[in-house]
Parts: sequence; structure tokens; C-alpha cells
Amino acid sequence: MNENKDIALSEEVFTTKDGGAAFPQQWTVFDADNNAIDEGEQNGMTLRQWYAGQALAMLADNRMDDIGSDLVSKAIAAAAYKIADAMIAEGSKQ
Repeated sequence: MNENKDIALSEEVFTTKDGGAAFPQQWTVFDADNNAIDEGEQNGMTLRQWYAGQALAMLADNRMDDIGSDLVSKAIAAAAYKIADAMIAEGSKQ
């Protein structure tokens, strides 16, 4: 499920691959007689969002004194997504 998504960051809008679901789950509900009565799936966050969150933890930890600044916060968020995009691009080479 490597769909292209339009992502808005500041005033810039660009298209990127989201890497698909980070933690996809499929589920089935059974009744007392073990008959399937409901099923579905949940994709949750994308791999891109997961990678960005991991990068964010590292980036924010190094800039905790400045994190209250909107400019610094936006720069850290942008950097986290750039790292996530680089990880997805590198992973697609494998």
C-alpha cells in the first residue's frame, strides 16, 4: 500500500510516498460456537509517520531549550519528516 499522499508543511505542498501502514492489524470476532461474526482491519499510522516520530524524539531531545519557539518547532518537524522520507526512499532500494 505505497500510495502517494499530498502533505502540507508550512505553505509547501508536495507529494510523497507514505510507506504504507506501520502496524496493520486484521481482526476477527467469533461467537461462542467459534463462528466468525465480524472482521475488519485497521491500518493506524503510516510508516512515514512512525519514522518521523522516531526522528522527532532524537531531534527534540537535542533542542529542548529552544522547543518553545514556533520557528524551532516547525524546523524540527520538517527535519523529522525529511529523515522519514529519506528512510522510506532508502528502504525502497532494498
